[in-house]
Amino acid sequence: MNARATTLLACLLAGCTAPPPAPRDAAQAVYEAEAAYAAALSVAVQYRALPACGTDAPAVCANPAVLAQLRQADATAWAALRTAQARVQAGGNPATALAAAQTAVAAFATLAATFNGFRK
Repeated sequence: MNARATTLLACLLAGCTAPPPAPRDAAQAVYEAEAAYAAALSVAVQYRALPACGTDAPAVCANPAVLAQLRQADATAWAALRTAQARVQAGGNPATALAAAQTAVAAFATLAATFNGFRK
């Protein structure tokens, strides 16, 4: 096997990937933030589907306090995304709204990722 094929095989086995390119414009940045939001929301919905924690609950359950944190982070991220999207569509400078949306989505994703292992 030649060196190039060996390097490619090693990279594939190790999961090597190039970092994603920077967004071309603000609209693409909002779209990427929405994709990250959708991934986090999927995890949060799976967590919410678990039985509620309580005296007779199974070992893996949804803590109401955690659900409240997820709901709050979800609402904040959703509102920030809508604001950024509106600013992009209006054609103005969406930099501040986009940064707020990316920060809110990152916080929601981090919180949701904490509970990613608690799927049914």
